[in-house]
Amino acid sequence: MGDILYDIKTVLAGINGGVLDERFAEAVQRLDQFVSDVETEVCPDWDSAPEWAQWWAVDADGAAFWYEYAPVLLGHYKGAGKAWWPADISGNVDRDVTHITLPKGYDWRISLHWRP
Repeated sequence: MGDILYDIKTVLAGINGGVLDERFAEAVQRLDQFVSDVETEVCPDWDSAPEWAQWWAVDADGAAFWYEYAPVLLGHYKGAGKAWWPADISGNVDRDVTHITLPKGYDWRISLHWRP
């Protein structure tokens, strides 16, 4: 995520003649803080993951799940919900006991993490 912030800062500085004025600097600082908060709050504890778990994701309601195979997003048609779903139903899925309070402005659809 740090590379993305560097790119954003570079673009903003370029738009403003190479200088981050007060407004841009403040916006970048808020973005830095938001990213830091998200990386801290919306991150799996791989030490507590089941041995078979290769993926972790959070649904829109804050429910976190471990997945053996990469999950896919459920469609957003009526009644489908806002959740991840196993792409391969032969794989293991288990609810993580952690309930995540998603930070304001965080899009749950980017919560998917692959085991490092």
